Amino acid sequence: MMAITLPMPARSTATRLEFTVRVLHSFAEAEAYRSAWDDLVLRSGADVYQTFDWCRLWWQYYGTKRELHLLLCFAGEELVALIPAFVETLGLSPARLRVAKLVGSDFTLHLCNLPILAGALEFAVVRALNYFLGEHRCDALRFGPLSGPAARVDELLAIGRSQPELVGKAEALGDSCNTFFQLPASFDEYLKAIGKQPRGNFNRSVAQLERARRVTFDVVSAAGKLAAEFDAFCRLHDAQWRAEGKLGHFGDWPHARDFNRDLVRTLGAQGLVRFHRILADDQLISSQFSFVFGGSSYWRLPARLAGPEWDKLSLGRMGLAKMIEASLGEDRNTIEGGRGHYAYKLQLGGVELPLRTVQFLRRGTGVSARVVLFRRFASLLNLAYYKIMFLRLAPRVRWLQRPLWPFWIRYSG
Repeated sequence: MMAITLPMPARSTATRLEFTVRVLHSFAEAEAYRSAWDDLVLRSGADVYQTFDWCRLWWQYYGTKRELHLLLCFAGEELVALIPAFVETLGLSPARLRVAKLVGSDFTLHLCNLPILAGALEFAVVRALNYFLGEHRCDALRFGPLSGPAARVDELLAIGRSQPELVGKAEALGDSCNTFFQLPASFDEYLKAIGKQPRGNFNRSVAQLERARRVTFDVVSAAGKLAAEFDAFCRLHDAQWRAEGKLGHFGDWPHARDFNRDLVRTLGAQGLVRFHRILADDQLISSQFSFVFGGSSYWRLPARLAGPEWDKLSLGRMGLAKMIEASLGEDRNTIEGGRGHYAYKLQLGGVELPLRTVQFLRRGTGVSARVVLFRRFASLLNLAYYKIMFLRLAPRVRWLQRPLWPFWIRYSG
């Protein structure tokens, strides 16, 4: 297993100046801060998922019946903290909760590490607690999902617990993980680090494929080619999951195809989209859909051809290794590899870090009791709908194969 050392958030150059906050309620209002917003995301060690256009597009698709609250914190004229959040009401009486969550925290399976410079963290979090739990009387404020050094879970919890007049409970929720790949200086070093068996399996698979076919490994990043490449990726991804009797990402998650298509068009124009491909006799057999930002790559989704001829080549592992090789060629030092436990990612050098959501509950009569009732209801919904109907029955009963219920997503997010 490879050790991982990711960049830590930068400190503000204006930490001695007085902090101020501006609250905006639309991305049209926030447009004037686009450049400063993206610069802060980069400097703070947050992810491509917190960039202006990613958040704007997410809100366009998933903001219906939710109230947008964009908290921008400044030290002088320098933007030093950003908390893009929304408020919604979940549950039915007596288990109804008014909850504040981060833009991007549900529906699309990505991280929501906060774009906050280290010197501004306490001020920004305390201000958010007062704004959402105090002024807007939300029952809960949730930051997450968080993972990696930019998560700062312990610091967030400590800040929440330092406000006992407002915060009744600060807790870290979740027991999952997120995978990261720390990349060495060269692909040879990478292959050496993963060990003899994974290295040998990779080399044999590539050699076997190259003996049987005319093979091309390439990367598509030109803006004018991305729309067609995204469509090709979707066809390959859908076919892979149909072979297993499932819908795949674009069938499971509401609006996922259109949302990702808009991401590809918008971020691709900024040079932030990659498709790492393997072609055999000009046929697309493997593709890794990813984004790049700063020194990192963000692995969005994989796709590969399925069937006896292809399964024996371990195209999934081969595609990942070739994506790592191409990322090294672009001087990327980290790949964010997605949530959940996958043994093959660990075998190819990935490291799992905790994936958590920090929740602050408002101090007040009845809040804790309503939270308990809400969690019981959400747990029953998760068991009956997701674990039994969606995971067990739907793969066997075709007419049950439908996108995930937005109702369930909002309750589980």
